[in-house]
Amino acid sequence: MANISISIAGIEQAVENLKYRPSSVKKKAVMAIKSFYISENAFKEIQSIDTDILIKKIWDAGEDFSTIKSKRRNFFSLTSSINADLKKLSKKGLNPENISISDANVFDMAEEAKNDLLRSFTDTIKTGNIDLEQATDILKTIMDFFTDIKFDTADDQSMDMIKELKKLLNKISHESPSHGDDTSQLSSGNGIDPQKSLSDSDSTEPAPGKIGKEQELAEKFDNALGEKEKKVNAYVKVPKGNYTIGTEKNLKNTLELQQFDMPEVYIGAYPVTNSLFETFIDQTGYITTAEKKGSGIVYHSRYKKSDTLSSWNKSSGSEEIKKAFWYQPSGPGSSLHGKRNHPVVQVSIEDAIAYASWIGRRIPTEAEWESAARTDLGYKYPWGIEFRPNALNIETGGLSDTCPVDEYDDHSNEFKIIDLLGNVMEWTSDMEKPPFKTKQDVQYCVAKGGAWNASPDITISSRALFKNQFTSNTIGFRCISEICL
Repeated sequence: MANISISIAGIEQAVENLKYRPSSVKKKAVMAIKSFYISENAFKEIQSIDTDILIKKIWDAGEDFSTIKSKRRNFFSLTSSINADLKKLSKKGLNPENISISDANVFDMAEEAKNDLLRSFTDTIKTGNIDLEQATDILKTIMDFFTDIKFDTADDQSMDMIKELKKLLNKISHESPSHGDDTSQLSSGNGIDPQKSLSDSDSTEPAPGKIGKEQELAEKFDNALGEKEKKVNAYVKVPKGNYTIGTEKNLKNTLELQQFDMPEVYIGAYPVTNSLFETFIDQTGYITTAEKKGSGIVYHSRYKKSDTLSSWNKSSGSEEIKKAFWYQPSGPGSSLHGKRNHPVVQVSIEDAIAYASWIGRRIPTEAEWESAARTDLGYKYPWGIEFRPNALNIETGGLSDTCPVDEYDDHSNEFKIIDLLGNVMEWTSDMEKPPFKTKQDVQYCVAKGGAWNASPDITISSRALFKNQFTSNTIGFRCISEICL
């Protein structure tokens, strides 16, 4: 990846101006990364630095896997703090190359600085006071720059500048004669056609760069999985078409009966499991919302049975339990033992989005989720129009907990999507105002599908609304993408 406008000298200047104590963990971290930059060629040769390698250098962890694993979360908090310090230096002119640490653990130009550089490109071309050789040099520099731009994460202002720059570049491309080998390298030297790659960013279709990145993320994740995990990481196609969603029930907490023009998408055949989510955590060191808050909501059902005993409480309920996290969903004393292929719970919508983004996908909208569940046949239940008590995990089954996501493989819908009703509710990306008056103007997140404590009147149209940082032992998620990754 081209890291233009940063240099070894710039890195050394920024590191020196940080003024970290030699024994501090921040100093050890920046020096661990800096140790990989022994020459200017490092900017082309180093695409990423393995997190575990850096952890070993920073904390002298050796080959102790448990120590390395425990330090992953510390590492990402550490780099975030260092980047905040580097940003402060930039504002003071003490980090002139605007160096930061990227998600790949390499030194890179800060995103804000890239936007400023993009703006300067545009201003330079706008003046029109450049000769052919200068235009060629600018075009080459810009194409290097666009290799490094992330179109899918660019803000509106950046995209506006990109579109404007695209028009100016097209004008230069059409008006300027060829200039030997220099201009030909723009299309053949790095495999990029400047007109095509720039115009694609203005399309309603996903940008090629975005598709390539999503493909890379999805493949990288799938390659990290074992055979059992790959089964539950499968995705199925939902055909483009007109789908029925919503319900005729005139209730505040329902989606109005309507038709939805569904694009062709690929949705997870199963909800995301504990094993898949654990891979995400291990690879990134991500800290979930519940862990940050220090607690999660734990639900209890009225009916519970085992091989030898059944119990019944007059009412179900819930309580906030300290340290109820994804890996101990009911709080201290609970665990994921025997639950690797159960759906992950105690995750917020924010956690779900983070996971989905990391594997090159996203969270479905409510309309997409319901269309995929009902299929083009418009069924009330995934399997048809009649309720099947043995086709889903709800309260009357007496399990009073989650079950494996493939427990009901025989009761998939027409698209072969599994576990859509019961077991866990699933986050969607939609938000709306709550069906009751509040003093604050807030929006709640929409969850679909019901959970293991749901009643038998649950249908595909059933929905629930929760605050955006809500986590419980009843909510998980599945992912979706526009293309087959």
